[in-house]
Amino acid sequence: MVKSLISGNMEENKILGEHSDLFQIIKDTMELKDIDIINYSPLTLAYIGDGIYEIVIRTIIVDQANRQVNKIHKAASNLVKAHTQAEMIFAIMDKLTEQELAIYKRGRNAKAVTRAKNASMSDYRTATGFEALMGWLYLTNKSERMMLLIKEGLSIIEKEKAKDKLILIASHDKLILEQICDEIINIENGRII
Repeated sequence: MVKSLISGNMEENKILGEHSDLFQIIKDTMELKDIDIINYSPLTLAYIGDGIYEIVIRTIIVDQANRQVNKIHKAASNLVKAHTQAEMIFAIMDKLTEQELAIYKRGRNAKAVTRAKNASMSDYRTATGFEALMGWLYLTNKSERMMLLIKEGLSIIEKEKAKDKLILIASHDKLILEQICDEIINIENGRII
C-alpha cells in the first residue's frame, strides 16, 4: 500500500482523508493489525507516549521560529525532560477522567528496569506515568484529547514560571520578539522610543 500511496494512486490516497487521527492514518497506511490495548504493559504505553509527546513538542518548537538546530534541540529538551513532564501531569491532574488517572497511575507504578539519568526517581516515575497516559491516548485514537491536555499543561506551566518574573531579551529581530513577548520596549541610541 505504501508504494501506491507514493505513486499517487487516488483511490488509496483517500485513506488519508478518511481519518484525522495520526495513529489511525499510520495503522491504515501501513496495514497494521488491531491491538488489544488493555493487555499492553504500561511501559510499552510510556515508550510510544514518549515518542508522540516529543513529536508534539518538536512541532510546537519548530512552529515558533526557524532557528538553529541546537537551539531547537535545547528548547525541546527542556519540555520533554522528566521534571517538566512531572510538572505537566500535576498541572492537568484535576482535568483527567477516572480512566486517564488510572492509566497514569499504572505507568507511574510500573517497575522500570532503567534508572533515571538526569532526574530524581520521583520525577522519573511520574514522567513515566505521564508518558503512559500520552501513549494510551494516542493508541486509542484520542489524539485530540491528548493535544488538549498537553496544551492545557503547557499553558499552566508557562503561567507558573512567568509569575513575578521579568525577562529581558535583546534582539534585532522584532518578529520573533512579537511572538514570544508580552511587551516590547524599543531602545535606540540608548533611549527608549
